[in-house]
Amino acid sequence: MSDGITFERQGIPAAVICTSAFTETGHASAQALGLPKYPFSIGLHPLAILTPDEVRAWAEGISKEVESLLLRGRLS
Repeated sequence: MSDGITFERQGIPAAVICTSAFTETGHASAQALGLPKYPFSIGLHPLAILTPDEVRAWAEGISKEVESLLLRGRLS
């Protein structure tokens, strides 16, 4: 979260992705960094057990959401 917000504050688009186990932490981090409504993508947890094909399918499934996060311009 910190990296994504830092990039955004520097004018560099970012898309933060957290797994579902870290959703609360993501929201708390965004709030601590002064952006409580900072949007981020939430993916399934855990990723480590997925096969390469499952990871590819997961990435394809969130690609539109990531694209939207990158194009949104949240901090301007």
